[in-house]
This record gives sequence, structure tokens and C-alpha cells, in this order.
Amino acid sequence: MGVNLKWNLQELVSNKQVLTQRNLIRQQALENLLNTQEQVSSDLEKAYRKIGHTKALIEVAQKAVRYRNDELIVQQDRQAAGLNLKTDLLTAQSNLAKAQVDLLSAQLNYQLAILDINILTGSL
Repeated sequence: MGVNLKWNLQELVSNKQVLTQRNLIRQQALENLLNTQEQVSSDLEKAYRKIGHTKALIEVAQKAVRYRNDELIVQQDRQAAGLNLKTDLLTAQSNLAKAQVDLLSAQLNYQLAILDINILTGSL
């Protein structure tokens, strides 16, 4: 009765190479995880900054709409009194329409920034 041990040198080297390869794949996966976490964190910071920026733009656009609306009222009163040209009234209407478009654009950008945060946090 004896013990028969067989050492296959090629098998040992092969097993060591497989183990080394798996360790490298694991290390690469961990690095990818860290990079992804950093990217998501960076994207969240950008989205929060974008929300603050778009809120400020909405406030400015709302003021511009009020100003342009007041300007249109003044031009309508002047038109009724015969103190301006039709082009002055049309220009005021055009300026009001542009201000309203700017407001809608700022509101859309705000909603898109919120959507970005919802996507990044997975709450969508």
C-alpha cells in the first residue's frame, strides 16, 4: 500500500496563470466600478448645478415677460393715441413672443435637468 503522487508541472503552471488572469480581471472590474461611481457622482453634481442655473434663468425670463408685456401695453396705448407707428406695436408684440419662448425654453431645460437626476438616481 503506497501513495502515488503525480505532479504535473504543466498543470501547476497553467493553474497559476488562470489564477493570475482571474485576479487581473477582478482588479479591472473593481477599477471599472470606481470609475463608474466617480462618473455618476460627477454627472449628479452637473445635474444639480444645471437645476440651479435653470431656476435662475426661469426667474430672469419671467421678469423679461413681465417687462415685455408692460412694454406692449404702453405701445398699445401709444397706438390708440396715434403717437407711434404700427411697426412699434409689432416690434413690442414680437419682443413679448420671444420673451415667452425664452421662458418656455428655460422651463423645459429645468424639467430636463430634473429628469437627468431621476435617471441618474434610478428613481424613474
